[in-house]
Amino acid sequence: MLPNLGGKLTAAAARKAAEVQRSTFFKLLRVKDVLQPVDPNRKPSDDEVRAKVGDAADALISRHEPSLPDCERAGAHLQMAALALAAQRVLIAESRSEHYHLQSPAIVRETVARTVGVLAPAEGDVTSVPINWVPNKLAMFFSLTHSRRRATIERMVNNFENDLGKAFELSPIDPEPSRRMARCFYADFFEKEGEPELTPVFQVLHGATFSGVKGFTFRREADNTCTFTFE
Repeated sequence: MLPNLGGKLTAAAARKAAEVQRSTFFKLLRVKDVLQPVDPNRKPSDDEVRAKVGDAADALISRHEPSLPDCERAGAHLQMAALALAAQRVLIAESRSEHYHLQSPAIVRETVARTVGVLAPAEGDVTSVPINWVPNKLAMFFSLTHSRRRATIERMVNNFENDLGKAFELSPIDPEPSRRMARCFYADFFEKEGEPELTPVFQVLHGATFSGVKGFTFRREADNTCTFTFE
């Protein structure tokens, strides 16, 4: 069941996107990877757990929606952040039940991160699955001259900024079209909710946007800013 997403997500296209985003998240959420029954004959109820995640996400959406900027993309970012945080909290709580083996928050984060295409092992660096590597490589290959490659990268950066919307703040840095993300909706959201360990999961997703682009480097800084550099 979809939450009441309010005025900022009432447009038909945005509503449809929200439905797809939500259903895809639940299809990919592997509840059984976290909830390991003490009794091997007992199986976790995926539907029940997903319903709890949905309810918790709805509550988060209701709490944060009034502070969203006037931007079509903001609602989608809010729903994704809310689903991830709700899944993290619900799965941790469920694993503390007498029916399941206790799991650490790091193990739960690994499962939640995998749901959004990120590898976040309990020990090791957080990395994103480079799903854009092939299309970006092809785009670079068919941009035969330096000027065309530059134009292609500038178009990628422009599309990236439009997709993020007003909930993020990016500023130009050298060399162009490099960017610094000075404000990240996900970092702000998880900080407000006291769950900053989920921030890197979404930051590396941003960096993966340009995987396969020659000369591109992504860096997460200690102050939660990120840099996207194109040499």
